Amino acid sequence: MIKLICAVTLLAVSTAQAATIYVDVSCPGGNGSELDPYCSIQTAIDNAVDTDEIVVAPGTYFETIDFLGKAIWLHSSDGVEVTIIDGAGFFHVVQCVNGEGPDTVLDGFTITGGSADSNADFPDNSGGGMLNFLSSPTVRDCTFTDNSAGFGGGMLSFGDAVVVDCTFSGNSASTGGGMYNFQTSSTVTNCTFSENFALFSGGGMFNGLNGNSPTVTNCTFTGNSALKGGGMYNEDSSPTVTNCTFSGNTTDQDGGGMYNDGSSPMITDCTLSGNIAERYGGGMMIDSQGSSTVVNCSFVGNTAMDGGGLDVEPSDGNTTVTNCTFSMNTATGVGGGIYAWSPTVTNCTFSGNSGGGMYIHNTPVTNCVLWSNSPFEIDGDSAVVSYSNVQGGYRGIGNIDADPFFVDPDNGDLRLQPGSPCIDAADNTAVPVDIITDLDGNPRFLEIPETPDTGNGTLPIVDMGAYESLGGGCLAVMSQEVVCHADGTMFTVNIEGLNACTGGTTQVTFTASGGAVGEELCFTALVNDGGFCCTTEICVTIPDCTPAALPSDLDGDGIVGMVDFLALLSAWGSCSDCGTCPADFDGDCSVGIPDLLSLLANWTV
Repeated sequence: MIKLICAVTLLAVSTAQAATIYVDVSCPGGNGSELDPYCSIQTAIDNAVDTDEIVVAPGTYFETIDFLGKAIWLHSSDGVEVTIIDGAGFFHVVQCVNGEGPDTVLDGFTITGGSADSNADFPDNSGGGMLNFLSSPTVRDCTFTDNSAGFGGGMLSFGDAVVVDCTFSGNSASTGGGMYNFQTSSTVTNCTFSENFALFSGGGMFNGLNGNSPTVTNCTFTGNSALKGGGMYNEDSSPTVTNCTFSGNTTDQDGGGMYNDGSSPMITDCTLSGNIAERYGGGMMIDSQGSSTVVNCSFVGNTAMDGGGLDVEPSDGNTTVTNCTFSMNTATGVGGGIYAWSPTVTNCTFSGNSGGGMYIHNTPVTNCVLWSNSPFEIDGDSAVVSYSNVQGGYRGIGNIDADPFFVDPDNGDLRLQPGSPCIDAADNTAVPVDIITDLDGNPRFLEIPETPDTGNGTLPIVDMGAYESLGGGCLAVMSQEVVCHADGTMFTVNIEGLNACTGGTTQVTFTASGGAVGEELCFTALVNDGGFCCTTEICVTIPDCTPAALPSDLDGDGIVGMVDFLALLSAWGSCSDCGTCPADFDGDCSVGIPDLLSLLANWTV
C-alpha cells in the first residue's frame, strides 16, 4: 500500500503544468483566466505559484507589487510603452525582498511614481522604483522613470540582479539617482541611464561598499548629474565596465562622466565625451586607494578645471591607462588630456587638448604620442617619458619629435598614416602582458615591412600611440619565427600577417641557407588569397644555426662514439692542468668513473 501511494504522488508532481494568469486593469475583477482576468497585478502574484506566467494587458496600474519570493514570469502583453505600474508615491513600486532568484522575472513595464523617503530608515529610504534586498531577480525591457529615494531612485540592488535592456530616466536620489548597487555582483547589460540626478554621488549609477563588483556592459550614460560622479560613482567597489558610453554628464565638483574612490574598476572599450566637472576630471576622476585599469577608451571633448579628460589623484594603488586617446578635452587650469599623480600611461595618444596634453607627477609615460596640444605637451615634475613622440621633444630614451601623420586629427581620427615615424618605433617590454589588441581591436603587435624598426624588442615591434598601423603595403606581420634545420646551415622563416587585400590572415613560409650570421636577408613574398593579391619585401636576420657542441664529444665530430671513449681512457687519472683537461667533464681535476658514465650517457653511435 505504501509503495502504491508513493507512485501516485510522484506521478502527480511530474505531470503538473505551469499556469498562465491574466491581468487587465479594465476588467470588473475575475478569476485570472484569459476571459475573466484579475484587475490587480498583486492579486495575480498572490494566487501564483513557482513557474507560473502572469500576462498583463496594457494600461496604468496604480499599485505596488511584491513578488513574495515566487519564481514567476511577470510580463506585459504589449510592451513597456503601454503597460505602466504607478506607485503613486509609495516607498517602492516593485520589491523583491524574499530571496528571489533569477527565475523571478519582471519583463516589459514602465515603473514610475515610487518615492522612498530619504529621511526614513532602510528599507523605506531605498529603491523608489524597485527594491531588491538579498534577492537576485531578472529585470528585462523595463523603464524606470520619475522615481525618487534616498538611495537608488530607480532601483536599489542588494543581491545579484540581472538587468537587461532597461531604461532609467528622470529618477532622483541622494545617492544613485538611476541605480544603486550595494554589495552585489549584479549584471547590467544594454541599458540606458539618462537625465537622472543624485544630490551627492552617482547621478546615473552608484556602485558601492564592501567588495561590490557589478558588471556593466553596453550601457549608455547620458545627461545625468550629481555633486560627484555624474554618470557613475564607484566607492570601495570593483566593477567591470565594458563598451559603455558616458556623454553629457555633469557634476558640481568632480568626475563628470565617472568618479572612482577607493575602487579597482576594470574599464574597457568605453567612450567618455562631452562630460563636465566644475573641479577635477571632466571625463573621469580617480581618487584615493585602489587600482583602476583603463584600457581602449576614448576621452573626447570633456571639460574640467584640472584634468579635462582624466584626473588621477595621489594614491597607494596602481592605476594603469593603456591604448587610450585624449582629444579636444579642455582644462581651464592644467592637464587638458590628463592631470595625474603616478599612474602608468602606455600607448596613448593626446591631440588637440586645451590646457596641455598632460600635467603629471611621478608618472611613467611610454609608447605615447603627444601632438598639437596647447599650451604644452607635457608639464609637471618627475615624469619618466620613453619611446614617445612629443612635439617639441622631451628627454628620455627612444623619444622622437616628428609629425605623427595622423589620418584626420581635425575630425578626431588619430590613426597613423603609412610612413608615420611612430610605426614600429615603441617599446615592446612596456606593453602590459594582457594587452593583445589596439583601440581598434587589431593586433597590438604588427610589423610593417616597409618601415624601418626603431623601437625596442623582438619582431614585431609595437607602434607608438593607441592605434597599431596596418601599413600601406601588402602585409602587416603579426608574428615571425626562424627555425634552424638539423644540418646547421639551412633555416626556415614562418610569417603570419594581415594581408592588405581582404584583411584576412596569411601565412608566408620560405627556406634559405648560406650568408653570414647577423646579416640581413631580404626576399619578395607573393601574397595569394584565393588569387594573386600583392607582393612585399620582407627582411630577416640570418641566424647562427651551428649546432651546439655535444657533451662528451671530445673530437668535435658531432657524435659521441668509440674515438671519444678511447680519448677518455688515454686521459684516465689525475689531470696535470685542471684548466686544460677536456675529458674531465665533472670538473674535479681527474678523469674517472663519473666522466666515463657521462660519456656513455651521451653515446650516439
